[in-house]
Amino acid sequence: MKVLLVGFSGFLGRHIAKILLNNDYQLRIMLNRHTITRREYKTMPEVEVVWGSFADPDVIKTAVEGVDCVIHSGWAFSRFDAQRPTVNETGTQQLFEACVEAGVKKYIFLSSVAVYGMGGTGVGLVSETTPFASGEQASFVYPAEKIATEQWLEGFDRKEMELVLFRPGPIFDEKKGPAKKLIKLGPWRIGLNFGHGKNHMAYVHVEDVAEAIVLGVDKASDGTAFNIVASQQLLFSDWIRVWGRRKGLEIRPFFLPPWFLRFAGWGASQLKKAMGKGKVDVEYPIAAATRDMVYSNEAAKQALGWSDSRTEEYTRLSSGTGRS
Repeated sequence: MKVLLVGFSGFLGRHIAKILLNNDYQLRIMLNRHTITRREYKTMPEVEVVWGSFADPDVIKTAVEGVDCVIHSGWAFSRFDAQRPTVNETGTQQLFEACVEAGVKKYIFLSSVAVYGMGGTGVGLVSETTPFASGEQASFVYPAEKIATEQWLEGFDRKEMELVLFRPGPIFDEKKGPAKKLIKLGPWRIGLNFGHGKNHMAYVHVEDVAEAIVLGVDKASDGTAFNIVASQQLLFSDWIRVWGRRKGLEIRPFFLPPWFLRFAGWGASQLKKAMGKGKVDVEYPIAAATRDMVYSNEAAKQALGWSDSRTEEYTRLSSGTGRS
């Protein structure tokens, strides 16, 4: 089976590529000549490269020709405009339409648990049938884009092509952990982040996410969606601790309150305004850091035979934290 991967240069994309190759798939990637990670593909001589952006119709037509499955994990920073779709939405639509036209058999779209909103205590267990966020919680650009794209994809006449949606939680690995920054202070290491640390977070290891997606290439059926999260969802402060323990470090979590980030964002906005640029929006980072929701991953376990085994290497270190 030949697979086109869009988003190879991203944090998740390179892991997906490695697992696809390890499972003997033929792999084609779409790669922008300006990406800083463009050299990594050279370590994979068996990979076919199509150069260009998924927002370019001619590049898309070349990229989808002759492939059986498309995995779309590419996403770019964009600004919300209520009057028109973002570049992520239009690019995804062009790619999807080209796949239908080319007779691609399966389209896998990487969404996010952000489509369910930022929640709060008392929300309950979130499954794939939980309604999308609405109102103020759907006003942030990232979840708004994901919600709009999912709804557009599901409403489009895809003929015989299968559509599969994956909604991972926040992703980490050995280098990129839950703390925004580690600060060495005497004998201690301080793990810095925003919020209060007392909320549940659905962190999941990047290799587990990539494994689920590759399993979906063969096993996922049309119209299915999967939450890809840890089976044991710890409190934010405990994630910082167990990530450190896995690395042999004792890390003390320290959380800056939301008002501090708002103040810093206001200062940065004033500076950008003086330079003739737009303001800094800190509300979504605050909401994402303070949400308190717990998600079910049973659908992926049952339909795909998936497990979050890599993530469990971290969560099993949570005994004794007293907060999970």
